[in-house]
Amino acid sequence: MVDLNNCKELVKAIPALLLIVAPTFLSAGTLSVLSDRSVAKKTAIANTAYDEGRFDEALKGYSDVQLTRPESSELQYNIGNVHYRKGNFEEAKKAYDAALTGSDKMKKAAAWYNMGNTLFREGASSGAMDKLEESIEAYKKCLKENPDDVDAKYNIEYIRRKLKENAKKEQKQDKDQKQDKDQKQDKDQKNEDQQKQDQQKQSDKQDEQNKQKQEKKQQDKQDQQKPEKSDEQKQQEKRTEIDPEQAKRWLDRLKEQEKENMKKEMTKNDGQRRGSSYDW
Repeated sequence: MVDLNNCKELVKAIPALLLIVAPTFLSAGTLSVLSDRSVAKKTAIANTAYDEGRFDEALKGYSDVQLTRPESSELQYNIGNVHYRKGNFEEAKKAYDAALTGSDKMKKAAAWYNMGNTLFREGASSGAMDKLEESIEAYKKCLKENPDDVDAKYNIEYIRRKLKENAKKEQKQDKDQKQDKDQKQDKDQKNEDQQKQDQQKQSDKQDEQNKQKQEKKQQDKQDQQKPEKSDEQKQQEKRTEIDPEQAKRWLDRLKEQEKENMKKEMTKNDGQRRGSSYDW
């Protein structure tokens, strides 16, 4: 997955490289193939407009010259520079590609270098990492034509370093996202289990309440079906009930009667012993 923010970091870091933010430009004096004075004048005017940032005027001037010199690779190169400045990267790539038809190695190196710039800006602005990889290949082709181009070497190493940093960040993000996902799933599972336990407890409680209600209902029904006791039965039950105080009085009375009986028995026995002694 492409990290667009990382690509923007690349764009911000690039201004230190002069040729990336301001492509190499061929002045009118270098356009040896444009010998006609009128063509050279139009080219000079277009060059001035380019230098002053009037890119629409510059593009119009180069386009007019192109009608007379359609085969000029230098002219295609300058048209590519205008499109680059305007942010028309697709048109810039087409123009730089057309500029590669020349035989001059230094000019071809410049075209490849600015092709690399364009691919880099295209990838950085859109977040397409494949464009950054393509920009490295363009810089390599620049070095093939001009091995001494230190800016191309620097840009290759710079972009490689940023791609590696971006890959590490993506790996960390993927790892963090996976960890967050696993933690969320674990939390959701725990919540689901707890919810099931709570529901089961609630269900058990409801079952117990229903059971108690049913038992009470059955008991009430049985009580309703029992025949009502008559007044005589109620009075009889009341009579059979022994008051604790009354029971104590009865018990005390029985004890007194037992004592009286024992005394009478002892008196009777004593009288019998006395009567037998007179017989002697």
